Amino acid sequence: MSLILQDLQSEALRLIGGLPVAGERFPLLKEVTPCKLGHSGLMHFLDAEDYKTVAGNVFGKSRYRKPLAREIQRLVESMRTRPNWHQSHDMSVLNWFRLFRGLVPIDWIIVSMRRTETNRCIALKPAELVQARALFRRVPQPVLGRILAQPVAQSIRIIRDIAQALGNANMQLRDVDLLPELIKARGQRRIRGAQDLETLVRSMPENWVQSRSLARSNQAIGTVINEVNALREMHSYNEQIARLEDRDLPIATWELWKDPAFRQTADEFLVEYRQELMTAEQREREARTERYRQERLAREKKRAAWAADVAERLDGMYVGEHRLVVAHDADTLARWGAQLNNCIAGYADELGLDVFVAVVDDNGGGRVRLNIEISQNRIMQFLGTNNRDAVKELGMSAAQQVLDAITGTGIPVHDYAIGVQGLTRPVQDAVVA
Repeated sequence: MSLILQDLQSEALRLIGGLPVAGERFPLLKEVTPCKLGHSGLMHFLDAEDYKTVAGNVFGKSRYRKPLAREIQRLVESMRTRPNWHQSHDMSVLNWFRLFRGLVPIDWIIVSMRRTETNRCIALKPAELVQARALFRRVPQPVLGRILAQPVAQSIRIIRDIAQALGNANMQLRDVDLLPELIKARGQRRIRGAQDLETLVRSMPENWVQSRSLARSNQAIGTVINEVNALREMHSYNEQIARLEDRDLPIATWELWKDPAFRQTADEFLVEYRQELMTAEQREREARTERYRQERLAREKKRAAWAADVAERLDGMYVGEHRLVVAHDADTLARWGAQLNNCIAGYADELGLDVFVAVVDDNGGGRVRLNIEISQNRIMQFLGTNNRDAVKELGMSAAQQVLDAITGTGIPVHDYAIGVQGLTRPVQDAVVA
């Protein structure tokens, strides 16, 4: 086998010519090895005779500045002062600064590079670089400036975590296009750096979208699994048929098994036969399980009908200078959570079963002032920005007016509801937990 591989390698070299020596293609880094060139940021040095060329490769020729070249040279020299530097070439810090290319003034990048004492940092993987660039393109310039002002090693760690939370080459986990609206809702000034940005991204609803290649692979895998299960069922059917002499049913072949009409008949037979083999205890257990399942479905159906009725009653209701708005999707909850800096986005799974209401300034540009959670026909939460009590957010009069309007529709307040401190509740609202 080794002789065959050697022959193949020799033939390949004959066709394409000799492989270039890495050191000859990287004059500024003669000791470079060809491993992970793109990953480590060393590709920016390809065929570069001076640091001006490197700066142009990283940021574009039109953005070249002498200080850029000086800072890159300083970072290279910093690399060479490290122990075993010839074994650990790593200029991935240039990949980090390149993420800001065209998004902020080049002088901001120079200042950040100047504050960076060493090029040692976590190397972002290619897929993480793609996600980080997509993220930065949707972030306002002032926020990017604050991220650049933070220590580079700290920012890279956080942005790497954000990139992983957004997705990968096979699966997009969150819709990054929602980010500009969420930042606008929360306010740019409240995104003070990379950590606040991470908190905002993680509050976004998960919306898994497969890549086309992964979808094709999963479809192929699903087809194989379905065929394996079908073959298992066919063999089970044939085994049962062979044991029963009084059954006027044919032995199944694979072609016959794929016929929908025959398959339906065979499935009905298998169900009937297996039921006959079950003991009375087994039948009772299955019947009990099915009964519980149906009861649970009935309860959920009733709860969903209740939620739809409450939502219809409250949605669009005007209360003084405020208007009530009911959330119907996870994106709405995410926007409210971003604006009020709370965790309401985490309740997305309960949409349609519980009711989530925002109290909005009718004459203030639609600003959300309160979030209200109504669960099982009871008000559970009545909170403003940063989970403040409603009185602190709206004032006593306005908060009481909103509460009276909701309870006036027949919805009581739970005894342990939060955010209603200082408000008066009707006597009939008392609810035992």
